[in-house]
Amino acid sequence: MKKIILVLMVSVLSMLMFSVVVSADGKCFKNFHGVYEMAGKANAIISPCGFKPPGPDVGPPPYVAVTGPEPECQPYGAADTATGTWIFRSDGSGEATGKNYSFDFPPGPGRARNNDFWFQFDYTITCDGMIDLWVTEPNGDPNTEPDLTMLEMEGRISQDRKSMTLINYYTFFSPKVINNGSRVLIRVKDKIDDD
Repeated sequence: MKKIILVLMVSVLSMLMFSVVVSADGKCFKNFHGVYEMAGKANAIISPCGFKPPGPDVGPPPYVAVTGPEPECQPYGAADTATGTWIFRSDGSGEATGKNYSFDFPPGPGRARNNDFWFQFDYTITCDGMIDLWVTEPNGDPNTEPDLTMLEMEGRISQDRKSMTLINYYTFFSPKVINNGSRVLIRVKDKIDDD
């Protein structure tokens, strides 16, 4: 009788351990997919002469811009609003396209500007809806172009899969640009055209 109870206890414990592993691996959102529309906000510090290297008095964070003679080394800020379409595929990959609308604030060049964006990403989701997402493409020249593979986001998906939030903190797009941003995504299509 004791052997039967022991076998049953081991079986139950094995099932519980398996369910914990399944939860950690995100199987509850298995076959997650869909098309989401995004609205987002971001802020950035642009420092033409870069940022001070980490040390006893410098982060990370805080990150401190290098200043120098005007106008070559004058840092400035940017505030962005973004809209876009995000496609999530059931294999854990996806892509995003859209447009950023930015205001740059003095002492740098005060201006309004916009640009299109596109990137590919991979993601994982846990059973409680926590999502981690990282950009896989494109790789920019780190001295002149945003290196979007530095962009990682985390957030949460609603259990009904209709909405999600994503945020990134202190992302270095290049040695001259630090960005952080938040996004809200609303599902607009269940079916993906190329699925």
